[in-house]
Amino acid sequence: TVLSGMQQSATAAQAEANPVAEGLLVKVTGPPNGMKDWDIPAGARWYTWAGANWGAEGFGGAMTGDVNNMWFQATSMPASRLVNVELRFTSVIEEDGEDQYKPIDPNNANVSYAYRYMRGASAPAPAPADQTTTANPYDWSKYIINTSGPGAYVFQERVPIALAAWDVENNRRLEVGFLENNQPGGLVNGAYGPAWYNTVSNLAGGGPREWLFIYDLDYTDPNAGNNTQLLLDNGMIPDDPVVPFMYIVFAARRQETRFPQDGDSFLLLANHVNGVSDVFSFATTGPVLDDQEQAVVDMDKILAVPNPYLGRSAYELNSLARQLRFTNLPKQCTIRLFGLSGDLVRTIEHTNGLSFETWDLKSDQGVLIASGVYIAHFDAARSNLGSKFIKVAVFMEEETLNNY
Repeated sequence: TVLSGMQQSATAAQAEANPVAEGLLVKVTGPPNGMKDWDIPAGARWYTWAGANWGAEGFGGAMTGDVNNMWFQATSMPASRLVNVELRFTSVIEEDGEDQYKPIDPNNANVSYAYRYMRGASAPAPAPADQTTTANPYDWSKYIINTSGPGAYVFQERVPIALAAWDVENNRRLEVGFLENNQPGGLVNGAYGPAWYNTVSNLAGGGPREWLFIYDLDYTDPNAGNNTQLLLDNGMIPDDPVVPFMYIVFAARRQETRFPQDGDSFLLLANHVNGVSDVFSFATTGPVLDDQEQAVVDMDKILAVPNPYLGRSAYELNSLARQLRFTNLPKQCTIRLFGLSGDLVRTIEHTNGLSFETWDLKSDQGVLIASGVYIAHFDAARSNLGSKFIKVAVFMEEETLNNY
């Protein structure tokens, strides 16, 4: 072991300061915390970031999974636990009025009982004319159940909403909650339902603020038990104990007349960051030497470079030092070069221990060869590796006298 206990660097540039061990500079960086991207696995997209850009890192600023910089307070969920979550929707009541956005079929498998919170719960309900952006004003004061309690956003009740949140990496259904805004222009009706984006920016009192919360908690049936300590007995901003937020969705409705339908889904894709328990381990493999079986196979890899030789090569340092190389050679072999007539032109004993040998394009008599095709024979019989033949085409450059 030459490195251990190293820490992740925020950037690759910062990792330049890491120690060099055995000639290696190891850099470990990772993606930023939070949401990476989004997708529509099925149905149509009815979410939009328009009118809902709160500066979050995902979905045009309208969704966040940044657990190290949460909007409300720190979360008890480490950044490394953020996972891909699919929202599976059901059809809702669409007509204007108090029942808008409530599930058409409360028994649908994708209907969740969500934890409902209220912004401005201690204030009286606005005048009926200011209580909704839909066509039929109503008195929503009956939905303000708890006017005080822990946190600035006071818990109200657990109610059915038209979606289910699934951790698709672990096949785990998650608890969900949502916020309603007791302010003029709000949409308090006891159901999660983002407003059409074109109305959001024109509303007084901060608008609907129908925000969805996805928790790092297994979903519980309302009749089989609740996550009472974390979600029922505590509000938001701040909580004690801290709520394990996974995602917050600020998104608005994309079209005026398009509401969620059965079969619609939305996928929140997570940046999978490195956690404190992650360990990166790698090792090098030394070269395998004197492997007779592999050496026989490697005889077929012998090449002449360049081939054809066109007057010069990249190995040459000047115009008088011709060089053609034979590569991928065994440790020892005899190289014999023949003309097409069968005449032996040159014999080279390869004993330098390297994987290549250089031919200066001269004959055994020290004379430059003529242009033509030559047969190269590589004889490694003494090493029990057999032999190899290749053809080499040589086109010699016209000689130019520098002195005469």
